[in-house]
Amino acid sequence: MKLNQTIRLHKTPDDYLARGPFDGLIRNNESAHFLYTLLMEEHTGAELLRALLEEYQVDEDLARRDLEGFLALLHKEGLLEEEQPR
Repeated sequence: MKLNQTIRLHKTPDDYLARGPFDGLIRNNESAHFLYTLLMEEHTGAELLRALLEEYQVDEDLARRDLEGFLALLHKEGLLEEEQPR
């Protein structure tokens, strides 16, 4: 999976932002911005989870639940491109 190509990421001194095919901006925390950055390229859920665990000191079950929720939200909002065959 990867982000829709219309998504653009921005970092200001105070915020992590995403702009896309919608009105306004999405304000993100650091870990969401980390995932958005990874999702600029094709990655599996397992790869994203592994990257989260390597980057942050977090419990694997918590990371998995948060990642699943984050990806579900992106999918619901139409921000993920369909998976391409490898």
